[in-house]
Amino acid sequence: MDFWEYCLYPSSALGVVAEAQLRSWETSRKETEALLIEARAIYKRTQDLDDRDLASEAELDRARAGFESLAAQLERKQADVLVAEKQLDVYRQQLEDTIIRAPFSGVVVIVISVLSESLLLAFTGGLIGAGLAWLAFDDFRAATFNWSSLRAITFAFDVNVKLLAQGIIFAMVIGLIGGLFPAIRAARQPIAHALREL
Repeated sequence: MDFWEYCLYPSSALGVVAEAQLRSWETSRKETEALLIEARAIYKRTQDLDDRDLASEAELDRARAGFESLAAQLERKQADVLVAEKQLDVYRQQLEDTIIRAPFSGVVVIVISVLSESLLLAFTGGLIGAGLAWLAFDDFRAATFNWSSLRAITFAFDVNVKLLAQGIIFAMVIGLIGGLFPAIRAARQPIAHALREL
């Protein structure tokens, strides 16, 4: 995990800490189990020696106290391991709750969003261009003079709805072609990497 993932997913960072704590508690529990086995053997030997009057009551009491102390420590460490496991489960559930599952493939959503943005910009540009063309050239008349035949040619522009629609459609086709390559590039990048470039 890198720094940004810790910042974006604090429950994941806490989960890593909880996993390390759980491993530490399990190791400590295993050490205590080993010491308890040794203390049990010492206690049994001391009991045997006490039965034969070869050990004093104080030695027997020390062996019993050591055995019972380690047994209590083992119970406490088993409880600590159980708490650490539950805490780790909580952090894993919190991390699972932060994950947003998309109903569609991420690639499809990214391609559609980039293309729709491109088409929206192209439509807006085509609409503005069509409006300006209609304002500037509808019913505009121009003339030119041919000096060799001494005739004048007059032009009258008629910007109708069909021409405006063709211009908007042409702008959207250009927008679609222009947005296709950035959409494919965005779809190939991991989301975290693409967000870092913004």
